Amino acid sequence: MIFNWIFNLMIQVPGSSFQYILPFVAFNLHLMQVVFFHVIVIITSMGEQKRIGGYHYVIPFLLSFAVSLFFFSSLSFFPSHNDVFNFFIPYLFISVALYSVYYTYLMIRHLYDSYTKLMSEG
Repeated sequence: MIFNWIFNLMIQVPGSSFQYILPFVAFNLHLMQVVFFHVIVIITSMGEQKRIGGYHYVIPFLLSFAVSLFFFSSLSFFPSHNDVFNFFIPYLFISVALYSVYYTYLMIRHLYDSYTKLMSEG
């Protein structure tokens, strides 16, 4: 959350520096979903050592790497940082929305499984 606040402050600063932080914003938004899911799993583990797979953390890194490659290779096509922002924001929004829906589903499923286990044990 702190990084999102810093990125929001950097957006307000005029200049071309914003175009270089957009992949980091995407990475942060994807990673927040994973960390929140991990916290939910830890809180609802009911005394057992439940671990989430490392692939949950690998996917945001791979997405960030792919976005960075595409983003930095296409910077020469855009004359200003506003054009970069306008081009990439819809794709970033779709990516974050799909990722949020997926992790919301995982959290709801985990909470439901924990609830049914708790009710079956009495």
